[in-house]
Amino acid sequence: MLFVVLLAVAAALPALLAVWPSWFIPSRWSDFSWWGQTAQTLGQRLEAFLLAPGMGRDLAIKTGLLAQAGIGFLQCVLCELLRCTLRPNT
Repeated sequence: MLFVVLLAVAAALPALLAVWPSWFIPSRWSDFSWWGQTAQTLGQRLEAFLLAPGMGRDLAIKTGLLAQAGIGFLQCVLCELLRCTLRPNT
C-alpha cells in the first residue's frame, strides 16, 4: 500500500510542481542562501496578506485561515502532550 502511495505521489509530482510559484521550485533546495531568501519572501507575502485592507469575504477568509492555523498548532501541542504522557517510563 505504501508503494502505491509513493508511486502516486511520484506520478503527481510534475503536476504539483507546475502549480507552485517559480521561486519555490526545488531546484535549489540544497543552497542555504536560497532558504533565507525564500523565508524572507514568504514573510513579506504573509505580511502583505495580513496587512491588506479587509473587504467583505476577504476578512472572513483571513480570519478562517488564522483560526485554522491556530487550531492546527493547538492540535500539534495536544498530540505531543498526549504522546509524552502515554510514553512508557523506562
